[in-house]
Amino acid sequence: MSNMGFIEALLSQKDESARLRLLAGYNAETVMRIVCAFLNNDGGWIVIGASEDGARTGVDVEAVAADIQRNAVQRIKPLPLVYIHAEDYQDGKVVLVTVMKGGLPPYSFDSSYYTMAGDQVVKPNTDEVNLLIRRSMTSSSSWEKSTCLDAEWEDLNVNLMHEVVSKGLERGRLDERNNTPEKLLGNLQLVDTPNVKNGAMALFGQEAPRFLPQSRMRIQVMLGGKAASQYEDTVVMEGNLLELSKRASDYFLNRLPMVSEFHHKEWDRKDYSEYPQDVLDEAVTNALIHRDMSDTTGEVLVFIYADRIEIINPGTMPENLIKKKNVVQPHVSTPRNPLMAEIFYVDGKMEKTGRGLKLIHDQMNDLKRKLPEWECMDGKTKLTIYRTPNIVRLNARVTEYIATKKVGGSFSKQDYLQYWNYKISDPTAKNDLQQMVNAGLCRKDGSGPATRYVVLANN
Repeated sequence: MSNMGFIEALLSQKDESARLRLLAGYNAETVMRIVCAFLNNDGGWIVIGASEDGARTGVDVEAVAADIQRNAVQRIKPLPLVYIHAEDYQDGKVVLVTVMKGGLPPYSFDSSYYTMAGDQVVKPNTDEVNLLIRRSMTSSSSWEKSTCLDAEWEDLNVNLMHEVVSKGLERGRLDERNNTPEKLLGNLQLVDTPNVKNGAMALFGQEAPRFLPQSRMRIQVMLGGKAASQYEDTVVMEGNLLELSKRASDYFLNRLPMVSEFHHKEWDRKDYSEYPQDVLDEAVTNALIHRDMSDTTGEVLVFIYADRIEIINPGTMPENLIKKKNVVQPHVSTPRNPLMAEIFYVDGKMEKTGRGLKLIHDQMNDLKRKLPEWECMDGKTKLTIYRTPNIVRLNARVTEYIATKKVGGSFSKQDYLQYWNYKISDPTAKNDLQQMVNAGLCRKDGSGPATRYVVLANN
C-alpha cells in the first residue's frame, strides 16, 4: 500500500465496497443521509468528486469540505465523529469523508433516522430503531460512560474544558449549541448531573490519578545497545489524557537529540530530530485514546533504546488492520473509547480520524526511514519507531575529490594521494576513503594493493 494512494487502496478492497460511496457531485442532503447511516452501522467512507466507475469528476474541494463540516455539526444528532478533508486522487483532489461507527446510536439527520441495508441508505422501521436504542443502552455500561465514583463537577479542570470548546468552535467541529463544557459533555453523555463519568474524569480530571490510578504514562531511557535490559532514566507522568499527551510531546521535543547536517557548498545548518515529532505525537495519541482504560494496573509505556522507540499500550488492535507488522490496511477506525476520541478530535489532537496508523507509516516512508512495526501480544499493542540513521560527515577533501569522478569509474588509494600531491598522510587517505564507502559514494573492490574504489554517486 505504500506506493498506492488511500482511495486507490480503498477501491482495491472488495470486501469494503459496501462501506465506500463514490459521488460524482455534491448534494448536502444525500451526503448527510449517508453519514447518518454509517454512524448507525459500522462507519465508512464517502468520496465526493469521483463517479461510480472511479473516474475523478472534480468539485470545489474547499467549499464542499466546509459545507459538509457545517451540516454535520448542526444537523446530525448526537455530535458525530467524522473527518472531512481533501485527498489526492488521479492527479487532482477529491473530498474524502471518513465516518466512524457512532458511540451513541441512534443518530438522526434533521430528526430522521437512517441506516444501511446492504449498500443502500434506508429509513429504519420502528423495530429497527428500537434495536439501535437497545444497542446504545447496552453500550452505556462501557467504561467511559460508567459513573466515576465520588467524582463531582468541581473535580474537573474547567479551564481545560473551555480551551477544548474554544478550539472546537474555531475549527468548526462544534456549533453554538455546544458552546459550553456542560453542553458538550452532556451531549456526549460523559456527564449526567450530578454524576461525572469515567470518560470525563480521564479527559479533564484535575487529579485524575486519585480517581483513576491508570491515568499515567512511563518513559524509560534504556541503557546500552539494541538489546538493553537496564534503564538509564525513568519518568513517570500522571494526569488526565490531554495533559499526558502534551507532556509526552514536550518530553520528546526537549529531550530527544537533534541531528545537525551540513552540506558542502551550503552555509546553512539543517537541524532535525532523530524521530519526526509528528509521528511521535500521533503515536502517543493513538496509544492513549485506544488503550484499555478498564485495566487499572496498566499504563502507557515508552521505551527509548539506542536505535528505536517502543510505545506499548494495554489492549490489542482489531484484526486485519496490519499485515506483516508494517503494511497498513484501509480501515475505518473503531476507537476503544469513542466518546473520549470525540473530545480529542474536537481539540485537534486527532486531525486524521481513523488514519493515525497510515499517517505514521506514510510519513516514515516518505522520509525514507525504516518502516514502523506494530505487534499485538499478551493483551498489549506495541509500536516500534526506528531512529534516523547516523549522518556520515564528509570533509572538504572528500567532497572536492568525489565531484571530479564519474559514476561507474574507479580509482585507487594511490590515485587519491596523487590528487593531493602526496601532501596528506597514508592514514588520512584511508580515513577519507572509508568516509566515501560509509556514505555510499563508493564501493570497495578487491584487497591489498589491488583495491579499487568504484564510484556509486558523486554528490
